[in-house]
Amino acid sequence: GIAFYEIQRLSDGYVCRTMNLLCERNAYYLDLKLERTRSAVRSVKTIAEQIVENPNEIENENVRNKLQYEMVNTFNKIIGDSDIIRSYYFRYARANIKDEGFYHTRDSLRKSFSNVSYRTMNDEGKNDEQFQWYYQTLSMKNDTWIEPHKNIVVNKQVISYASPFFVEGEMIGVVG
Repeated sequence: GIAFYEIQRLSDGYVCRTMNLLCERNAYYLDLKLERTRSAVRSVKTIAEQIVENPNEIENENVRNKLQYEMVNTFNKIIGDSDIIRSYYFRYARANIKDEGFYHTRDSLRKSFSNVSYRTMNDEGKNDEQFQWYYQTLSMKNDTWIEPHKNIVVNKQVISYASPFFVEGEMIGVVG
């Protein structure tokens, strides 16, 4: 703010107009990237809803394996070349399989995603900033953007978009 004021005070307006245009352009591209993130999560959720036809099917390990395979492949096809998306994930909501799911990430040097094991989530994790994508979406039962938080896997401040996945009115999990 102060630097912008000084430029405005000392210039003929050309620098101000140029800075304004640059900010508008960057905001436009950021909006496109955020929309691509939202679209990817929604596409993966749609695939998941097509695979699991009734909530009890997720008790079957083969169904869970197929679900994960299709979700990972869909994410990779949609966001594989994105320069803004660093991770994607899924976690089941049912108590008996809540610790299952996946978390894939990449560092800034790699193009491909790799699976990362994550620690077990329990009720104490509700206050853990690292798992807000899960708990906040569970409580809201709706698509949500998660405020900036530190992702300990990639060691960066990130924002997340997460969406609950329902079958016959039962929340099956959270994808983000």
